[in-house]
Amino acid sequence: MTTTTRQSYLDQLSEFETTPLFLTNRTDSIESEIHNNSVFIGLTKEIAKQVSINDFTDFLAKVKLNRRDQLFKSYLNIDLIYYLWFDEMAGQLRLNFINSNHVSLPFKCNLIFVDTEQQIIDAFLNSSYLEGIPFDELTDVENSDEETHDNASPHNLKIYRETIARKISR
Repeated sequence: MTTTTRQSYLDQLSEFETTPLFLTNRTDSIESEIHNNSVFIGLTKEIAKQVSINDFTDFLAKVKLNRRDQLFKSYLNIDLIYYLWFDEMAGQLRLNFINSNHVSLPFKCNLIFVDTEQQIIDAFLNSSYLEGIPFDELTDVENSDEETHDNASPHNLKIYRETIARKISR
């Protein structure tokens, strides 16, 4: 079993910095945008103790700069919506880019918008569930009919959102 170091973990993340972006100005291609432009980042508790919020904000800044450069080189006259959230059930930091013609983000839950990426990253790095949810914390759902789901309290998701402009305003 090899032990991952902070630097080797950050080196592995760097592969996401230049991933090709799926670009469209259409709103009916949301599934393709989600599939092609999503990044899911996991880590172990061991690595979470070694990395910092700044490590992630530096990484995310490089990703966003690369996506803006790809957008600038395209023929499309749109901006990008960048959004970041922590999927606690999956133990993953997630981010995505969709075109600015979308009027809302593709979630079916209540969104709580936060002011900084750091708030999302902090929740990720300090989660108890980075390596999965312990079995003793899971419960069986006995009655799963539609009425139960309709009456369930809606899930709240903290999310960070910003616009990546095609051209830098001066």
